[in-house]
Amino acid sequence: MHGLESLHSGMRGIVHPWTSCARNGVRFFVYGPGSHAVWAPETPMDGTEVPVSGGTTWSTLTFTVPKVSEVRGIGIQPYAENDVPRVVAVDAMSS
Repeated sequence: MHGLESLHSGMRGIVHPWTSCARNGVRFFVYGPGSHAVWAPETPMDGTEVPVSGGTTWSTLTFTVPKVSEVRGIGIQPYAENDVPRVVAVDAMSS
């Protein structure tokens, strides 16, 4: 991803994801120095997933960059309540 060097703690990220199944959610995290994953304040643990629209609708989700000294990567962890195969896509991300 381009522009990671401009991200810092407290900034808001906007993501536009889509999934083929309506009963999904995601958690957000960033990789700090040493490839250490730090979860966004909105989704700090299992069970705090943000719902993602399914089918023909794209979602617009917002997350906060957690406290890290440097952002080395951004991650989105999909969640599903069953083992049905599905597709998850991200159209765009901005800050």
